[in-house]
Amino acid sequence: MVVSLGLKWIAEYHGPNRYADSAVVVVELTGDLHTDIAPLQSACAALWAQTGMNRSLEKGLEPADQDSLLTLGRAAADWTRSALNEVLGFVQDAGAERDSETVHMWVGFHDASLSRKGLEIALRSLVRLMNRQFDAAGFRSECDHFWQSCRRRHPDFQARIIMEAARSRGIPYAPAWSLPRYWRFGEGAKSRVLFESTSRDDSFFGGRIAGSKATTKNVLRSLGLPTPEFRLVQREDEIAEAAQAVGFPCVTKPIDRGGGKGVSAGLLSVEAAQRGFQVARAASAGPILIEAHLEGEDHRLMVVEGKLVAAIRREPPSVTGDGKRTIRELVAEKNIGRDPRLLVRSGYLRAIQLDASADLHLSGQGLSPDTVLAAGQTIRLRSNGNLSTGGVCIDVTQSVHPEIRALAESMAQTLGIEMLGADYLAIDISKSPQDVPGGFIEINLTPGLAAMIAAGWPTAKAGALALTAGVGTLHKTLIVVPAGQFERLVNSAKTAIWPSGIGWAAQDRAAVAGAALAVPKAQGWAGIDLLLNHRAVRQAIILISDQQILRLGMPVARVDHLVIAANLPPVWERVLTAKTDVTEVPGPSASPDELVAKVLQQIGARAKANNEVLA
Repeated sequence: MVVSLGLKWIAEYHGPNRYADSAVVVVELTGDLHTDIAPLQSACAALWAQTGMNRSLEKGLEPADQDSLLTLGRAAADWTRSALNEVLGFVQDAGAERDSETVHMWVGFHDASLSRKGLEIALRSLVRLMNRQFDAAGFRSECDHFWQSCRRRHPDFQARIIMEAARSRGIPYAPAWSLPRYWRFGEGAKSRVLFESTSRDDSFFGGRIAGSKATTKNVLRSLGLPTPEFRLVQREDEIAEAAQAVGFPCVTKPIDRGGGKGVSAGLLSVEAAQRGFQVARAASAGPILIEAHLEGEDHRLMVVEGKLVAAIRREPPSVTGDGKRTIRELVAEKNIGRDPRLLVRSGYLRAIQLDASADLHLSGQGLSPDTVLAAGQTIRLRSNGNLSTGGVCIDVTQSVHPEIRALAESMAQTLGIEMLGADYLAIDISKSPQDVPGGFIEINLTPGLAAMIAAGWPTAKAGALALTAGVGTLHKTLIVVPAGQFERLVNSAKTAIWPSGIGWAAQDRAAVAGAALAVPKAQGWAGIDLLLNHRAVRQAIILISDQQILRLGMPVARVDHLVIAANLPPVWERVLTAKTDVTEVPGPSASPDELVAKVLQQIGARAKANNEVLA
């Protein structure tokens, strides 16, 4: 069997289009594919098996009237979407349809070049499988390189969680400010820019305090919040005096690392504290904190807008012996499926780390990674329960004592931190700190939302914690004119007197309240994306030509008012009208000046109806 295919890239849509509701790349597929469906299905099954992706082979592989080329296109698009989503992607759309003698395939993107690459890998590999020229090792290597690129250029795992929540609530999102890992959720005055789970709403002071564990503890003390005794050391010869001062058992940790990195707890001697110092020093060159050890479990208290919304108990990872296998072998079995590259598939569970901190903890129990545990013997592998090192998360929100809740909320409000992760140690969090010893050991300005998911929360519920009240969409008017009238329309917008809070934008131009913005050269709807980054904008007027929409798709996911002053192909007219609340088709004699004047009248009428004063 000899199968050959031809590829032609025909579109890169940056918004809703004739194929999908989101940004997609589209390819035209041609070729001679004279084969039964059965060999094609076998090739598709082999492709999925080679990458190990958990996916039903039913969807996308059913023959379409024995149309092998169409079935191949659907399978390749579906595989590409899943491959993109293996590493932090949140791509929704993929598919294929017959168009005369060719097949059009499409797949969504965060980065268009990655989606193109994924489609090329899928199609090339399917052809090789059917031609019996498939190199399994080469394919896996190509996929590994592909996923490394995805890891660098896809959203981070925190943003991906929030994206799922945003999509469920109809909130648009886009890269923000040309900064890596910064994402804008919502639009204009109703937007919030997030870096992981922190935002501009978090105070500068709060960020400075959370950045150092030593500073945090000093501030906690000054606020009268319970926290263990501590000392700072820079050299190993300072450890004995510091450890004696805080007492045994004690804890050693870097002051500038998160995720449990370099932390050793339950140290019972100066010698153990010295080893803990070395573990901490390997993680950081800064001062090392020696802290009194509190008995109990670590609880991550999530406070959003001054209110406690979640409490997650984080327990260290453990294994139970069978009398045959070593601790190392038991850990290896438990780590199956916890691929750090594929966090979404694992439910954000991380691999258990047998690192220096684990070795120190095991040695304190007279054990090592090569010890064979007795059947039924259960031991903890680490002294810390951070999810990043394999910890277990349990939701205890309903058990938090009112006094602990009040302390956490007061802390967040006082420090000006909109989303605070406060770590509280206690044997029983349902008891008052007056009855059961407990204390705050650190705070986090970018608390991990994955802990809630690992504790059983739906992803959308966890992500919604970052989408505070007021995040949403603006009122938007979209005006479409023939290409020949587009510059006249832009000039009319430039010369119009726009009220404060009203912005207008085209593909490569934008202005806020009449003040022009410098739009950088970029693909897609750069001017419109730029405008919607401005929180001064309360309403947006979007100007496009018929030719631009055929080339780029809609500039936004949805508009409130659509003015079509151009003859669009019916399929594209349906795309626009499906994404709008009110559609207006002005007469053929309407000029660009008249269109802009009418929009201004409508802005005034809405303001009057809402008792707003326009400046």
